[in-house]
Amino acid sequence: MGKAKLVRNVSKLLPQQRYDPNVSFQGLQISEQFRGNTNQKAKRSRRSRLSQEDSKAYREYGQNYIKQNGSLNGHMKVNYNGDEFDLKSNSKPLKDGSPSLKARSNATKEAQTAKRNRMEAEQTFGTDEWKPGHHRVQLDLLERLLEGLPDLERKRFIKLLNTQFSSITTGNGSQNIVPLPDKVHRGVHYKLNEAGLNPKKMNFNGVDFKNRLKFMREVEAILLDIDKYVTQGLQDQSDLILSKK
Repeated sequence: MGKAKLVRNVSKLLPQQRYDPNVSFQGLQISEQFRGNTNQKAKRSRRSRLSQEDSKAYREYGQNYIKQNGSLNGHMKVNYNGDEFDLKSNSKPLKDGSPSLKARSNATKEAQTAKRNRMEAEQTFGTDEWKPGHHRVQLDLLERLLEGLPDLERKRFIKLLNTQFSSITTGNGSQNIVPLPDKVHRGVHYKLNEAGLNPKKMNFNGVDFKNRLKFMREVEAILLDIDKYVTQGLQDQSDLILSKK
């Protein structure tokens, strides 16, 4: 076996050797090789914002509205410096269990929607089978990993992930969207961040194609590990429901 082929095979096998399907959730993390790429200072995007005082008052209004109505549906929108704002629930509640809310301008909402639509279109390999749920390979994660690659290389990278990685599907592929209860969904994102897979802290500009694929081999192992966390979380919720009957 030639040296180049040996290195390529080892790079594929190492993450799988760390993953053990016969034990419970292991808490696998990204290796030291990629810590510098996954532990960058999170960039805060520039966008129209309410003043601190107005934002606090608006969020308090939203929390009271949810208590009275059960959701944010139909809540009051506000205008500030010519921009319209509404409220959006964050995935993680506050420590006291109450909803965590943020004020978002209409311009920001439109920009986020346009970005999401673009990512879904680019990352979906084959048929788009969107449904409500958690993207197992996060859209933002793959977006950050593709940064700096020419368009043809981006397409090639996505194709390789979907054809050469046995447990990975991207975008709105049916195997990449997993319906999850809110509590389990929040837990999954917490575990992803713990593992070093917080897209806001990722930067792969300047990293070559081969090492980006190697990084995805590590991601593949971490996602298989988190699948075990999901299975246990769903079982715990099922047991809790049965215990109350």
